[in-house]
Parts: sequence; structure tokens; C-alpha cells
Amino acid sequence: MKNEQLIKPGTGTTLKPDIVTQDEYAGILSKAKPDTFYSLLGLPKSDKFKNHKTAFTISSLHYSMMEKIRMNLIRTKQADMVRALVGTGMIAMARYKNIASDQIEAAIKIHKDCRYSDKMVKFKESFYRLDLNDDHAKLFIRDLVLEFGNNKFGREMWGKIHDAWSSPEPKFEKNKAVAIPDWLINECRSQTKEPLSDKMFELSKVRRSSEDLKNMVVGLTISDRFMIISHNYGKYFANSKLTSQLLRGYYVCGLFLLKRWVCERRMSKKEYDFYKIIDALDNYAAKS
Repeated sequence: MKNEQLIKPGTGTTLKPDIVTQDEYAGILSKAKPDTFYSLLGLPKSDKFKNHKTAFTISSLHYSMMEKIRMNLIRTKQADMVRALVGTGMIAMARYKNIASDQIEAAIKIHKDCRYSDKMVKFKESFYRLDLNDDHAKLFIRDLVLEFGNNKFGREMWGKIHDAWSSPEPKFEKNKAVAIPDWLINECRSQTKEPLSDKMFELSKVRRSSEDLKNMVVGLTISDRFMIISHNYGKYFANSKLTSQLLRGYYVCGLFLLKRWVCERRMSKKEYDFYKIIDALDNYAAKS
């Protein structure tokens, strides 16, 4: 069947048909969840698999967006953020292609266990720097618990102060959502209008404010468990790609998923509260 020209009635003007962008990775959003991302912020320290160190290049646009989300919602080290984005993207893409399912589950489990222990260590380091006999410190802890303490960290802090005051159990607001700035949601929404494609493996050559975007080199420390998954993915689906290209693709995919979760307000309240508690404790200790 030949293509027919579309004519705007009464004008004789030829209308161009809409160009439909094919979604090469339709359905990939269901292949990873926010919990997976948060688990990968931890780095195994006692595992039979060693940790692999490398670096790769991304556009400053992707780097800037990562930093905005990190500074406003996650407050972790940049190295942890890069690892979580790469790992999340890799897992989503491997699941999308139905490979390495056993390896993926094993990697997630050991990272999740490590993440829990890392958080406990960080909390105790921050909390027990405070003078718990000081009334001002107790007031600070009380207010902190009431705002962000509906979790195991808040309960531990409350247990250290409520005995002295005979304070009742605090009443928390139920289902209080993460406070995500509107401007951040708008930026994330703007950057996820176009679907993922194989362009994520390449460095984007876009211009902004008449200046070429600079490329940024980011370091990555990640378990060899993930490098094995990456090897299998590259072998079967991207054998012409360099390791640096694969890592960039995983990173962009992970960042794309994270931006969609921000838009959908699916960020973990427990993780958000944890970062708020640690920041507040560290700031208070620094001023004391």
C-alpha cells in the first residue's frame, strides 16, 4: 500500500505524519524497584568476590542531575550513588533480557545485608557523639525523633531520653511522604519524556546556552558479581560495546529509573528519614 499525502482541508497544505519514537526498552521500568537502588548504596566488605575499581565518562547533564537528586533526597557519598545507579541499571537491563537471574538475586542480597550494617554503624557514630545527659541535647533529640524518627533509629534515640523524662511513646504522622521539591520533579519529568534507547551507551552531543556540555569522568567501585553480570550482558546483547560504554549505559538507565521514581514520588521515606537524622546529628555535634 502506497503512502498517501494528507491535505489540510481548504488549504492544499500537505501535512507531515507524526513521527513515532519506538520505545526500544518498553517495560524496563518494571524490572527494578527503589528498594534495589537503596540496597546497592552499600558496598560488601567481606565477600568471596572482590570489589572492582574503574572509571567511565558521562555527560555533565547526567552528572548534574545525579548531584541534584543526591543532595536533595539521598545525601550519600557520590561513589555510593554512582555504584547504585550503575547496579540498578545493569539489573534492570539484564532482567529485561532474561539473563543472570540467580546472579542478580545473590548480588542484591549481599548488598542489602551490607547496607543495613553500614547504616547502623553510621548512626551509632553520629548519635553517640552527643552528650545524652545534656538537656539541650535531649530537646534536640526529641524534636528530631518526632519529625523523622518513625523507624528503628528513632526508637533507639527515644529510648535513651524517655526514661529520664517518663515521656510517652511519640505519635507519628502516618504515611507522611518524602518532601520532594517541585522544581526537582519538573526537571526529572522533563528529562524522562523521551524513552530509553541504545543512545544511552554513547556520549550525548547536545548544546546548552551555546556551549558544549563537558564530559565528566566518574569513579566506580563495584563488586565483581556485577562485572560478571555485565560480561554476560555484553556477550549476548552488546558484544561490540566497550566496558566503558556498557557502564555508561547502565548508569544512564539507572538514572532514568531514579528520575521516574522521583516523578512518581516513590522515594523511600525510611531512607529519606535516615539521611535527615544523620545530617541533623552531625550538624548538631559540629556546633556543640
